[in-house]
Amino acid sequence: MMDDTNPREDGFPELGLPSEETASETAPPRPPAGPPSDGPHLATVSHLGQFWDVYIEIVDDPTRTDSVRGRLCFSSADEASLLGPVRTAPIIIEPSYQEVIHKARSFEEHQFVGLLRSTLPDEDEVSRASRDGTD
Repeated sequence: MMDDTNPREDGFPELGLPSEETASETAPPRPPAGPPSDGPHLATVSHLGQFWDVYIEIVDDPTRTDSVRGRLCFSSADEASLLGPVRTAPIIIEPSYQEVIHKARSFEEHQFVGLLRSTLPDEDEVSRASRDGTD
């Protein structure tokens, strides 16, 4: 005789594993697997004792067919970081995709760090938000 019950519905009590409902109530949410950006990885930089991966992302603008725009995405390499990826506005505008990538790869570490600093919230804002319970 076959058992019609879905093991995910009632868990695996024989293994001590919780059901899906119980697991979602007790386990912290998992970050998505894989890189935070689908753009090419440019560098890894250090800022305030934390490592950040830098990616270039192409931003579509259907009104501008004569150029390609790119922005930088910074992702903390520290898995314990509560801050998700942060992005610049589109800052690289070139005639082609290849030129956007070439320009982004020409940036030096201090330029990446300066742009990262411009995307991060002020420490005062972060401490105020955590104290007030707002973002």
